[in-house]
Amino acid sequence: AASIVVVTRNGLVFTRLCLESLLAETGMRDFEVVVVDNGSDDGTVDYLHELAECDGRIRVIVNGHNAGFAAATNQGTAMARGDMLVFLNNDTIVSAEWLDRIASHLNNASIGLVGAVTNRAGNEAEINAKYVTYGQLHRFARDQVHLHAGERFDIRTATMFCTALRREVWNAVGPLDERFEIGL
Repeated sequence: AASIVVVTRNGLVFTRLCLESLLAETGMRDFEVVVVDNGSDDGTVDYLHELAECDGRIRVIVNGHNAGFAAATNQGTAMARGDMLVFLNNDTIVSAEWLDRIASHLNNASIGLVGAVTNRAGNEAEINAKYVTYGQLHRFARDQVHLHAGERFDIRTATMFCTALRREVWNAVGPLDERFEIGL
């Protein structure tokens, strides 16, 4: 089973795109989504509660303040039930079968943490992507998967917009250091 932890703080439009793409494009049947809201005041909390009522895979934690990315991620992970933990930014749109591809890399015991590529990362995880529409994004992602299926590379700093690890690794290294405000 997989637990996907998403931290939100406002950004309702991004959050909707993220969560709705996640629910539509995740082929793996056994997963849950733990959303931790850090004091949103733009309708995000109402949306999250409505989504959770419609889909039992969604669980919501509401903080009345901005606890920070690391603290909220730790909070969501403490509630998570899965043996695979996925940290997903709320401004991320996922593509078809994304979770199955990430999970396949974690079958290799020598891999502790796996992350995705994206059009915005500021490091080696950033790839050139020219799309404008949602449909173009999905075609681009499908083509990338076809061209680069199973590829992986070591990276010095994993940006945590979309990362996954086994629960046993999390237990061995411990939670995110809450002194750091960003997810690097």
